Amino acid sequence: MADMTIAPVATHGFFLDGKWLEEGDIVEVRAPYDGAVVGRVYQGRREHAEAAIAAAVKAFGTTRRLPAFERQRVLRQIATGILERKEEFSRTLAQEAGKPIKTARIEVDRSIFTFNIAAEETVRGYGEYLPLDWQQSTAGRWGIVRRFPLGPIAGIWWRTRSLPRWPPAVPWCSNLRRRLL
Repeated sequence: MADMTIAPVATHGFFLDGKWLEEGDIVEVRAPYDGAVVGRVYQGRREHAEAAIAAAVKAFGTTRRLPAFERQRVLRQIATGILERKEEFSRTLAQEAGKPIKTARIEVDRSIFTFNIAAEETVRGYGEYLPLDWQQSTAGRWGIVRRFPLGPIAGIWWRTRSLPRWPPAVPWCSNLRRRLL
């Protein structure tokens, strides 16, 4: 663990609507192992969360019209970008969460795998065959199911214990589903 604490402490902004922003309060990220500062991040405010939701809805309108091979290219590009920075992501995750580097590397590998699988799913134009035998009149019949993008997916990254937690009732979360649909 000693070689990991040598890394310089950097301050990072957040990515919102195609731009890196450095706004809001700066929060120190501390290692749970020894309390050392491993980084500093800008903490977005409510207006940033609202802007992120609006940007996701706007981006989905564009993404939905992309052909499948183009969506596949974008997802593969993300997987490649993570792979190129695998060690950096692994070390950051290990320091911030206080977990073994081996476990952090496995988590980064899983992220790469997830984006590659998502890329493969975008070009499955033949659909899936499903049995329609859930009632007597459709016994012995099969149906083809094709997947179409329906809307953006909202994901909230629940921070580890070294970062401040969101309050139990964040007002904009209750409206999130309504805004995305």
